[in-house]
Amino acid sequence: MRKALLLFLGLFMAQWALSQTIVVLELPEPCASNAIEESSITDFGFDVFPNPADRTVTLSFSNANPIGKVEVQVCDMKGVAISSKQYYSSFNEFRTEMDLGNIAPGVYTISVRGKDMYSVKKLIIKK
Repeated sequence: MRKALLLFLGLFMAQWALSQTIVVLELPEPCASNAIEESSITDFGFDVFPNPADRTVTLSFSNANPIGKVEVQVCDMKGVAISSKQYYSSFNEFRTEMDLGNIAPGVYTISVRGKDMYSVKKLIIKK
């Protein structure tokens, strides 16, 4: 009787496992850093202004060597990337404007990552 009960239970569990639907959620790509603390592994003069901003911000930085390819990422406090753009500069200085008009008011981080440079700054969006 016990063997029959265990067999029945095993078959029931196997049938139940086969009938389950598996849902795979695709999560947004996490940011490099979701900490609110500003950090920098190299001092390359990274600046974001105005801060607080309402629609556009200007990014500015320089490096001793040509900058090359950099990725600029804006992340919310949960670490979810809100905006990510890549730029390329063959010069030692870089300056561009980013339109952030589609981002809700709040506190964000903005990071710059390139060859031998990385920095994170706090960014406040107000409307």
